[in-house]
Amino acid sequence: MEKQWVVTLTVRMAVKGMGSRDEAVAAALEQVTERIRNGETVPIKAEAKRAGDLIDAEHLFGKQWD
Repeated sequence: MEKQWVVTLTVRMAVKGMGSRDEAVAAALEQVTERIRNGETVPIKAEAKRAGDLIDAEHLFGKQWD
């Protein structure tokens, strides 16, 4: 059986002048998209866990807010 991994990629972007959380998220996504299109660096933190080691309570999908 092949090993399975769950990889979580976290991108942190600072955005200014947004009035709501939704606007800030949209602006950050736009910044990431533009950086990728322009070949620029995108700040990404990567974590990997074996799929069998996951805790049942751990969220795999969705947004996590600090």
